[in-house]
Amino acid sequence: RDFPELPFNALRLILSAALLVGAVWWDRRRRRGSGQAPLPVFTRADWGRLVVLGLVGHLVYQLCFLGGVARTSVGNSSLIFGCTPVMVALLSSLAGHERVPPVRWAGAALSLAGIYALVGHRAALSTSTLPGDVLMFAAMTCWSVYSVLSKPLLARHSPLAVTAWSM
Repeated sequence: RDFPELPFNALRLILSAALLVGAVWWDRRRRRGSGQAPLPVFTRADWGRLVVLGLVGHLVYQLCFLGGVARTSVGNSSLIFGCTPVMVALLSSLAGHERVPPVRWAGAALSLAGIYALVGHRAALSTSTLPGDVLMFAAMTCWSVYSVLSKPLLARHSPLAVTAWSM
């Protein structure tokens, strides 16, 4: 009757990863057969980055997300995950990937205000949800780090390959 969330999620991710790796294999084979240029090969440095992406963007993210969902409210989760674009912009700016002009920061603030207006009234500020809120914030941060760290790989490799091999 019950399937605990961690084993279920592990099974889901294993099946997803297998399907994605199969799709990468099929895409490479299709390209060879059609005479298209082959996809670039991952370098040793790329594989190191993929390992970090897998740990941060899949393993730690999933553990924090599942733990957070079980310990906080839907309203709090929505508010926290609504901050993802702002965190990505901040991390991209810190990593030197892009310069975020003031008008975008103003847009981010307006976006956060909109998120709060939509779901803020359902958010609960209490010590009972604090562990879940912290886990959800960590999950959101992991996903943001994954997004920013994947940018150099995505400049040379397909999103399919980066996602498949990081999983």
